[in-house]
Amino acid sequence: MNDNKEKQKSSMSGLQKALIIIGVLLIGGSLVYSGYQWIIARNHAEQINELKTYVRTQEPETGEGEAQEETYVSPYKEIFDMNSNMVAWLKIPDAKVDYPVMQTREDEEYYMYRDFYGEPDKNGCLVLAAAADVDRPTKNLLIHGHNMRSGEMFGELDLYKDQEYEKHHDTMTLYTKQDERTYQIMAVFYGKVLNQEEDGFRYYRFFGTDDEEEFKAFYDEVKSRSFYDTGVTADKDDELITLSTCTNRGKRDRLVIVGKRIS
Repeated sequence: MNDNKEKQKSSMSGLQKALIIIGVLLIGGSLVYSGYQWIIARNHAEQINELKTYVRTQEPETGEGEAQEETYVSPYKEIFDMNSNMVAWLKIPDAKVDYPVMQTREDEEYYMYRDFYGEPDKNGCLVLAAAADVDRPTKNLLIHGHNMRSGEMFGELDLYKDQEYEKHHDTMTLYTKQDERTYQIMAVFYGKVLNQEEDGFRYYRFFGTDDEEEFKAFYDEVKSRSFYDTGVTADKDDELITLSTCTNRGKRDRLVIVGKRIS
């Protein structure tokens, strides 16, 4: 009888030790992973800050007697020169969104998991859809970005679900090689990447149209889905920008912000 009790005690003791060891390993692994994530986020932030040191803060000087021509020089000119795949720089005042926008038409997702220099990076870059064009420009510029827990990239766009936040962050500026374009937010809503056989609203397929009915269908869908009324309206001749990022709702769900160019 005593032998059985001793065996049970020994068995329980062994089980408890095993559970403690597993617990320690899980906690240790979690700490290591968190530390790794922190290092990645820090390195990414440092790289972006390094790029920002090249941003021009003053207009180029013009010598005496030279013609005063109104030639636009992007404040990001030196950064454009570093990588021909950079097509713009997107900035939302008083927010973390302050990043280069990359585009590779032959492989749209190339920079989704690579940094500005093409090195592996889970933060990736902001990516302009292959079908969009900042030079023409297409009437809707669709930009993808990861929703990072650190708040990097499009990690702060969730804040736009609150209208009070939107009221204080209602504009964004896109700096291209040719000009600066300011957009005012028109709608904030949830979208979804649909399977081929599914019916539904494919916001990510709209790049502008001269057809009144086609534009109205897109516009009405965007406005009806919006979490709140921003008071901003648009027509088919307006230029739009669309920001798209993942959510924690589902693998194919997206948070979408649409803005209208105002300058």
